[in-house]
Amino acid sequence: MKCRHKLILFFLPCILYSQALQKIEILPQKRIVPIFTADAVAHRMGVTSINIGRRVSISLGNILPVLDLVVYDQKLRLNLGGSVHAELEPDDRASLVTTDYFVDYILVDIPFTNDFILRMGAGHSSHHLSDNWFELLQKTKSLVYSKDYVRLFVVKKIPSLNLFVYVGAVYSYYFVVDQEIFRPWALQCGGEKDIASYYNDMLTLYGAFDIKVRQESSFAATHNYQFGLRLQNHSERSLRLAYQFRTGIDERGQYYTERRSFHGLSLFIDI
Repeated sequence: MKCRHKLILFFLPCILYSQALQKIEILPQKRIVPIFTADAVAHRMGVTSINIGRRVSISLGNILPVLDLVVYDQKLRLNLGGSVHAELEPDDRASLVTTDYFVDYILVDIPFTNDFILRMGAGHSSHHLSDNWFELLQKTKSLVYSKDYVRLFVVKKIPSLNLFVYVGAVYSYYFVVDQEIFRPWALQCGGEKDIASYYNDMLTLYGAFDIKVRQESSFAATHNYQFGLRLQNHSERSLRLAYQFRTGIDERGQYYTERRSFHGLSLFIDI
């Protein structure tokens, strides 16, 4: 009898869920939440020439839509996301300065309307010095910097203004800087606006911004601003050539206490 009860309790959520599930689509194509354009650690592909000089920042990643579900008449999008962000200083060879990893092993998008979306998820990040930068910085050991986090964002599209904005928070429930610390909150907001379009909307001039404040840095801010041209052929895939200006607390975890300002030219591939 006890075994039967345990089996019923185990399968009951599956039975209820199967009755609630009205539709399922595998590997959907159209993006629900736009890319957070000016976010320096968004999952995307791109390269930036820092101060239009010798240092180069590279991002390799993407968000993959996995499933669309309709549960009790509400659509849900399940995604996976991941990216690596590296900074190089070419000398006689391409020397990696830092390598930062981000994995969102679940991202759930809930579009309450076409223009109002809730995004929540959970993930992990870790940040590392690379190549011979331990010696160049005269460090005796590496800084262990990693987070396990949950995130919650609200995204609002305003088609009449060719604009979208987002605001949200990341809570790091497990956070290590050499030892476990409790400074869990990071707040973030940003947006993007299309300023002008040319050639039947194939070429678009846009502006974007992203601002973060992190408890680990006593809620100091990081500002990212971007202006550029987006080339796309009536699809979500695009090429972007952009000017960026970044100032405030460093985005790289190994330098989380330091301030940094630079400008640069970037090329992004949105797929």
